[in-house]
Amino acid sequence: MNNLVLRIVTALIGVAVIIGSIFLNTWVFVLVFTAIGFATHFEYMRTITLNASKKPGIELPFALAAGLAIIAAINANVFDLSAFHLLSVTVFLWPAGIIILEIFYNREKPFEHIGLNILGLLYIPLAFGLFIFYAIDFGGTVKTWFAVGLLFMVWFNDSFAYFAGRFWGKKKLFERISPKKTWEGFWGGLVMTVVCGVIMSFLFDELGLIQWMVWGVIVAVSGTLGDLAESLLKRSIQIKDSGSILPGHGGFLDRFDGFIMVIPFTVTYLEILKFFHLV
Repeated sequence: MNNLVLRIVTALIGVAVIIGSIFLNTWVFVLVFTAIGFATHFEYMRTITLNASKKPGIELPFALAAGLAIIAAINANVFDLSAFHLLSVTVFLWPAGIIILEIFYNREKPFEHIGLNILGLLYIPLAFGLFIFYAIDFGGTVKTWFAVGLLFMVWFNDSFAYFAGRFWGKKKLFERISPKKTWEGFWGGLVMTVVCGVIMSFLFDELGLIQWMVWGVIVAVSGTLGDLAESLLKRSIQIKDSGSILPGHGGFLDRFDGFIMVIPFTVTYLEILKFFHLV
């Protein structure tokens, strides 16, 4: 099986699992995206410690627990579950704990590791926590229009940028960071993401046609920036992929890098629409 076929098969299985979780059950949806966020954060933490002068065993589980605390804190008011509330109240202890632990590591650049750890918490768990929060309404059910719309636009952007770049790509987008990304790929992804937004406007009436199209542009641009940000991280560590668990795609961080960057821009966009009573 060649890499392209493997990539497509893995993508189809992933889409089936994720979309199935949206329609199956709210708790299944929460668990699926919490697990993806956990795996993505794990890969990030493993990546930033590859060149660390000291690699204490407690750093990784401590950071992952902090990530779960952030997701719980964001969603504590959504779920009437004592475990969520208990974990959420600890969220402010974790950054302090990261700093305290560094006192005992005796590393050459302690605040570099502190910064990378705290960046990871803001970069990944915060995004997944916000996605879950915005995807669930006050009745405790998943807002299909938001979850399906956002995910399909991200997938359209990733897929069509990949194929447009593969077949027509010539002019480099940001060769210093990602030699394979091209302007042709970017424009292919952007156009088809807007087309996806148009399709979503016929399926869901929560947003108007223009609002969906603008959202598509935001997803394409921020998703591309997310890809470049992760490429910059891998280039600084000098690795090709963040992992190998997803055949044809690398790791979870490789697959969800654009999604992570899309979330804060999406949340800001929707909040602006709400402020002006446009949604």
